[in-house]
Amino acid sequence: TLNLPPHNVAARWVKSALCVGLYLTYPVMMFPIWNISDAYVLKQQQQQQQQQPPSNNNINHADNNNNDTAVQRQRILFRTLLVVLSALVAYAVPNFGEFLSLVGSSI
Repeated sequence: TLNLPPHNVAARWVKSALCVGLYLTYPVMMFPIWNISDAYVLKQQQQQQQQQPPSNNNINHADNNNNDTAVQRQRILFRTLLVVLSALVAYAVPNFGEFLSLVGSSI
């Protein structure tokens, strides 16, 4: 896209299409990472719940809903941190695009 004239409508359209493509493929690339991290977080939480003795024989349905909400909040927070971390790495590393192209071409 650097070879295209900067004020040409077609060049702007190509650059916009590339940006939209990156925006839409980011979740696809992050999906395996989120699955692995979710499984790890949920496994740790289940181990913690098994270690705690039950406080009451009658398990309250509201407690289960609170636990589900807490798990969901942890998942959202962790995914948000992953997105922010990847954005910070991309911003902080000089010439990150060239490095990414080199890595992508070697696979």
